Amino acid sequence: MLGGIRQDVASVRQRDPAAHSKLEIVLCYPGLHAVWSYRLTHWMWTRHLKLAARAVSSLARTFTGVDIHPPAKFEAGTGNIADAVGLGAALDYVSRLGRPTIESYEHELLQYAMGEICSVPGLRLIGTAPQKASVLSFVLDGYSPEEVGSALDREGIAVRAGHHCAQPILRRYGLESVVRASLAMYNTHDEVDLLVAALRRLAVSSGNRR
Repeated sequence: MLGGIRQDVASVRQRDPAAHSKLEIVLCYPGLHAVWSYRLTHWMWTRHLKLAARAVSSLARTFTGVDIHPPAKFEAGTGNIADAVGLGAALDYVSRLGRPTIESYEHELLQYAMGEICSVPGLRLIGTAPQKASVLSFVLDGYSPEEVGSALDREGIAVRAGHHCAQPILRRYGLESVVRASLAMYNTHDEVDLLVAALRRLAVSSGNRR
């Protein structure tokens, strides 16, 4: 998505050097683009309109066998309005907090979590770079990552389990999947403690499974 936004921004600036630097939300097929431009050029609108028209015509032909002609072919459906409003609110929230503040808090929380989670017997933490992102990837002896994810879910703790589209690096560690807990600005030390406590209970229970 970000790559598409950068290309759109560069194209707008080439065609309209005097464009104002105001954030506008553009709802278009196939998703949501945020474009830095006050005046959206005719080129931008034409590009997305043609794309939507081709998509509508293709889908109609596939599922109904009927070709759709103008103006019906330009009806791409309701735009992703809710996500546009949500994106605007999220940007305002992050701007008020400030990115340095968020990054500092997340890094401190990560350091605390890494120290605590490494004390769980049989747990192997994957990725320990000093300036890593605030995620904890791990495996636990006696359990598959999917089993750990399901057990944590039953305790109200949301994690992801799987290969996370990172098969090459996982295989570098001799793994096919891991559990991943992601930490953000809205997480707390107490929530980290709940995660670690749940993993400790699993580690104790793993002895009864053998």
